Amino acid sequence: MPSPALPQSVVVVVTSPTKTVRAHVRGLVQRLVAGGVDVRVAGARTVLATFADLVDLDRAGVELPLGEELRPAHDLAAASALRQALHERPAQVVHAHGFRAGAVAALAVRLVRPRPALVTTWHALPSAGASGRVTVGAGARLVARSSDVTLAPSADVLARSRAVGAVRARLSPVAAPSVPAPRTDRGALRRRLADELGLEVDVPWILAVGRIVPEKDHDLLLEASRRWRSLHPTPEVLLVGVGAVPAVARLRRTIAAGRLPVRLLGARDDIGELMHAADVFVLTSRWEAPALSVQEAMRAHLPVVATAVGGVPDLLGDTGVLVPAGDLESFAAEVALLLSDPPRASRLAEAAGERARSLPDEDDVAVDVLAAYAEARAARPGRGA
Repeated sequence: MPSPALPQSVVVVVTSPTKTVRAHVRGLVQRLVAGGVDVRVAGARTVLATFADLVDLDRAGVELPLGEELRPAHDLAAASALRQALHERPAQVVHAHGFRAGAVAALAVRLVRPRPALVTTWHALPSAGASGRVTVGAGARLVARSSDVTLAPSADVLARSRAVGAVRARLSPVAAPSVPAPRTDRGALRRRLADELGLEVDVPWILAVGRIVPEKDHDLLLEASRRWRSLHPTPEVLLVGVGAVPAVARLRRTIAAGRLPVRLLGARDDIGELMHAADVFVLTSRWEAPALSVQEAMRAHLPVVATAVGGVPDLLGDTGVLVPAGDLESFAAEVALLLSDPPRASRLAEAAGERARSLPDEDDVAVDVLAAYAEARAARPGRGA
């Protein structure tokens, strides 16, 4: 993979707790390492554990003192730790994944000499509650103006990065890992999962995957499940994802109080199997990039009903059902219609699988990122390590 024009040393900075972002970065790190690039991974201890099978963490791990919550003091300490690591062992490129990682990396590299090229991938729009808007706005400007190349997964993220000062910014694909086909037929797979999860085999399974955070709008999903109780048979909603204890507890209370047909499954390592066994995949987010979970569902030939936000419409095209964000009536009705029309669901599933084959894969992503590394280094002639 590497050539004289490509870097021999890269530090990848990851702060996101989301499994989808980590999966994307894992695919990239795996290909960089296989190509002979000297890769170090920087992040919190829990993040580094994700890469233990790809890099020697004793030699190539940079632990950053970060928690999941956005706290400026922690981020400043993390920037200091990353800066020290770069002083001790220079790198030609630092690639930060996510807004918070970008801020940490931008603070770290500004005092490193020779300064490494900085590439940032904005996996989402930077956001915060009202109390944090000023801080986040300043951070977005810092990340955008410090980056030699900014990569964005969707047009709205690209526009935001440019609006706050990114100069060399462009779209860049983000690919979900391929979903392996189950080892058993779908009927046997459903029976096994039904036994494990206490589900009925002969009712529809509606699958949702995503962190339990406000922007995913799981309240909409729960309200829709009230409507679906009138369907015969009543479908089961399977929600895979983790979140802060209070947020998860609130969902559990709502489900229990309303006796809703919703199962909170927490973190799962068998999402691929769940997708092959489910009847429909749903996404209720208020914003998404070209969601990796949607890509996984498409690769698994699972029909999708999703909110028309961010990069989702461009991802799905006409192979899924799109509804306005926050529109309970449309969302609940479209899922019910799809469940009542198996031939249509089958046609959409096949179309989604066909479209998924044309989407960029992890090899395409690696090639694109390597081009960004070369561009970033060229933007700093004679100044890279």
